[in-house]
Amino acid sequence: MNKTGRKCIECGQETYAIQVIDRGQQNIHYDLVYAAAESKSKSGKGHEVVGKINAESCNNCGRVTLPGALND
Repeated sequence: MNKTGRKCIECGQETYAIQVIDRGQQNIHYDLVYAAAESKSKSGKGHEVVGKINAESCNNCGRVTLPGALND
């Protein structure tokens, strides 16, 4: 696993980068993404994606955090 260079907010140990994965219909893999709060779903096309969720995990206590986002 890749170290993030950040410390866990729970126990203070180093955290590791992880992927948060959405398994949609028919168990297809999708990265977890986000849209602006005021975004409206476009007829059949969903929301306009602003970026992808960035996540990390602590191997010591198991805490998972979403410290920020990666803009596309």
